Amino acid sequence: MSNTVPSSRSAVSVPEQVLLGLLFLAGVALLSLPAARGVSATFGWMPLWLLGLPGMALAMAFLLRRRASQTLTIDVASRRQRRRQVTDPAVNSRRPAGAVPRRRRRPQAA
Repeated sequence: MSNTVPSSRSAVSVPEQVLLGLLFLAGVALLSLPAARGVSATFGWMPLWLLGLPGMALAMAFLLRRRASQTLTIDVASRRQRRRQVTDPAVNSRRPAGAVPRRRRRPQAA
């Protein structure tokens, strides 16, 4: 028996796994079938449909996931900073909530 816990979360999501599978099958089809490397009157250049479009979709999925994780990191950091400002006990103990800080008096020149 092993003591390792299997991870339920994969590094690659299900749509990305599907796109990777499609890219693999398209590569096999392009290497195996000469007709897949040609031009169709209906679809145009076949390698574009077989490799290009799923490849671009996969690249966009990775980029969007990376951008979403960066945005999430920035949002969490800014929320933590705002919470520290509002709930800082040192600030709250010195003056009541909603109070405006007073200006310090400057010494007058003689």
